[in-house]
Amino acid sequence: MKLQPFINIDIQNIKNKILDKFEYFIRRMLNKSGRLTLSPAALDSLAIIAYKQPIGRYEIEAIRGVDSSGVLKTLLTRNLIIIKGRDSGPGRPLLYQTTVKFLEHFGLNRISDMPKLKEITDLMEADPTLGEQIAVFEENEPESNNESQSPKIKVG
Repeated sequence: MKLQPFINIDIQNIKNKILDKFEYFIRRMLNKSGRLTLSPAALDSLAIIAYKQPIGRYEIEAIRGVDSSGVLKTLLTRNLIIIKGRDSGPGRPLLYQTTVKFLEHFGLNRISDMPKLKEITDLMEADPTLGEQIAVFEENEPESNNESQSPKIKVG
């Protein structure tokens, strides 16, 4: 004896009704380009993390000169950075580093494929308008007695 289901459900009819009702939203979702847009502040912080990883929030804020907690939260949410661990200093601050998604988004195979700071410096010497904050990335900090190495900012 074959048992028949008590309620006969027309799955195809239900599927069509759902598709009709939500078609607009599904199409909008599928038509997204997948582009990742980042604010200038997020790009600043991401560059700092990429070149100096692992790095703590306090160091990022010292380089940028502004609070970076909101930007770091955004980068964490978008999986461009992760928390690598904790520093051994006072308070054991969190350390951040870039992710595989960061590498994929910027077309890199590994972090060493990023342009070297020397290459960026050469580009900036060719065109000084490209940026004035590269000094924070240089490995050798300028000596305090030698003022000619520190960046000059013209006012007025």
